[in-house]
Amino acid sequence: MVYDPADIEYDSSRIWVIYKPNIPKTPQGFKRIMVLRKDYSKLDSNYITPTGKNLRTRNEIATYLKDHPQPSGVSASEFNFSSPKVMQDTIPEFIVKLKDSAEKKS
Repeated sequence: MVYDPADIEYDSSRIWVIYKPNIPKTPQGFKRIMVLRKDYSKLDSNYITPTGKNLRTRNEIATYLKDHPQPSGVSASEFNFSSPKVMQDTIPEFIVKLKDSAEKKS
């Protein structure tokens, strides 16, 4: 089921994100994790390999697959680093205030 972000009711009790549609399934043996940046601006996509290594870029994926031909049949095109959109109005007020004061200092 696909939801339109405008149809979802949310509040600031949690930080909400909206995923983009059609993100490919993570290859078997790998884990896809999302890491929230300290300034709450966005999430970064990382992949954990079957050997436990954290890969953060397409180049790291390509190098890993070249150096580790197993599991066979996995290609770099199966990895997607797009990140969900952070709903700015769900970020806690104290974070927004810290972010605003940091921007004023620069």
